[in-house]
Amino acid sequence: MKNPTLTFVVPAFNAAATVADTLASITRQSRSDLEIVLVDDGSTDATRSLAESITDPRLCVVHHANTGVAGARNLGLALARGRFVTFLDADDVIEPDFAARCIDALEGGNLDQPHDAVAGAYCYADSTLTHRSHPLGPSEPDLSFTSLLETNPCAIGALVFRHDLLRSVRSRFGSAFPQGVHAEDWELLLRVTATGCRWAPPIERTLMTYRLALSTRSSGLRESWESGLSLLARWHAADALAGAQRRWTLRALGRALLEDHTLVPILARALISSSEATPPHTLLRPDEDSILRGAARAWLARARIVGATIPDAPTLAAVLAKLEMNAADAREFAASILRPTWSEAAPRVAALLRPGERLVVLGVGRNGREAAHALTHAGITFCCMDDRADATPTAPRIRRDDLRTGDVVLITPDNDAGIVRSLEPARSRGVRVVRLADLDPPNRPIRPATSQAA
Repeated sequence: MKNPTLTFVVPAFNAAATVADTLASITRQSRSDLEIVLVDDGSTDATRSLAESITDPRLCVVHHANTGVAGARNLGLALARGRFVTFLDADDVIEPDFAARCIDALEGGNLDQPHDAVAGAYCYADSTLTHRSHPLGPSEPDLSFTSLLETNPCAIGALVFRHDLLRSVRSRFGSAFPQGVHAEDWELLLRVTATGCRWAPPIERTLMTYRLALSTRSSGLRESWESGLSLLARWHAADALAGAQRRWTLRALGRALLEDHTLVPILARALISSSEATPPHTLLRPDEDSILRGAARAWLARARIVGATIPDAPTLAAVLAKLEMNAADAREFAASILRPTWSEAAPRVAALLRPGERLVVLGVGRNGREAAHALTHAGITFCCMDDRADATPTAPRIRRDDLRTGDVVLITPDNDAGIVRSLEPARSRGVRVVRLADLDPPNRPIRPATSQAA
């Protein structure tokens, strides 16, 4: 094709088991004005022959010595001819209308100030590509530079960029993706945003399927943590760096609680040594437990999908007790991490509603979107409430002043204690308040999670 509109850059290293699915999902797009640049990153299996067996003239297969995923993507980008570019890993797949929807979103902006990038929603899947999660992806506030300095809410394969923007990034930073780091996707987002990226409103419909496997989900946890610390040091002002690195370490600890107990004491020491409190230092500062809890639950969802071994509540509580948590708090914290998913909780929400009551979902962040998806799937009507003016609602929005007798407020953020206190005036007017913890079946012991849909 002479002038493709969209280029798919597909880095592939020993991807013989999955690359055919990936390429098929691209060649079946509803738009045909695209090209595929597959970069075989020194594979030693049948990746190259499988890719070359596909006769689609829009596919170009390039071979080079192994340099890692960042190097492969940078090479593919250098060869790309499309006005827009996306990077799809060789084990993921996209929906047939991925290209059409993303191009429409990018071309639908102001002609004087066109959109430079768009983020679509994605879904976790198991090795058979069966969807095992609610739609994931950023909200509009998540794509601000301030929010991106905290964490990366996107999947690289669900992003499409204007090629001119990526050229500007290469000119400023020398490359789109930095090589030799673990967080190259996150760094790309910071680079494009710092270059002046104008984000289109996120596409909330699932456009990409992110395949999870035991062999890929937990590799390099320590490397990921250390790479994130280095990234934050490159991007944060000196007066904000310590706090950002501390929050990143908390997120890494949440993952380690589920995956790698050998790393837990290392991360705990890092947190204690970073504390500015007067002795005795403590692991968690006020309100930090919500970061730890949220990170652990996010990684628990992934562990369930791939069928990983998950610690039971007593084991998890014992680990937490070694982190200067008293026994009662450790048991409560462990139980809160292993509580039901929102999909499991949705039928219990329906059961607690009385005739005439209105359900109000408080919070439209990550937990709120997951709860909203589960409630919608279960056929439960609700409205949303969030104190942030820039929050993107997932249903009709109301204000706190609109709460009335007969309302049931479902709290979705992990740091629910302060929110419960703030709702006392509404409770005095007959509003009921429900937390995820309240949805546990009465007297049911906490059991180890099994491999099931998250």
